Amino acid sequence: MWSLVQLRDGFSFSFGCQLVLSACATTTVPQLSAERLHHPRLSLEHKALRVEVRDARTPPADDNGKTVDVVRSALVKVLGDSGVNVTADAREVLSVAVAYLDHPPPGFDRESCVELGGRLVIGTGSIQARSFGCYASSSGATDAFESAMNNLLKELERQSAEPAKNLPK
Repeated sequence: MWSLVQLRDGFSFSFGCQLVLSACATTTVPQLSAERLHHPRLSLEHKALRVEVRDARTPPADDNGKTVDVVRSALVKVLGDSGVNVTADAREVLSVAVAYLDHPPPGFDRESCVELGGRLVIGTGSIQARSFGCYASSSGATDAFESAMNNLLKELERQSAEPAKNLPK
């Protein structure tokens, strides 16, 4: 597994790829564990955040929304463990879109790659990041999702701290 962070047109892109020799699978629901995910220290005005996760995969995945539920549940647990109160009426919002990767790396098709697009709206403005992971077998789906989620959370954490560094003293 390897990662690459690259800034392009104001967006951050992260790459994680799980290489496993096997056949590709189309829709595999990951089994995400909060203990294996990055616990970000986001620069929030209040320690409250609304979390929204949506399925942006086209054609729609055949998992009846289970992947979105798993991603949302993992995010809520990680943020809660990080001291953030996740609530439906918070002003600050983390929105995450689960999508297929339109231009996967060689050897992968778009359905065997997951792209997570995140937008964090905080008091100082909004930040955006994207991350993706690919898997060559259904057993690699969890690792690909974990890699994409970890890179996304790390980048959002980094970007959320930047405005605070530049405030006048």
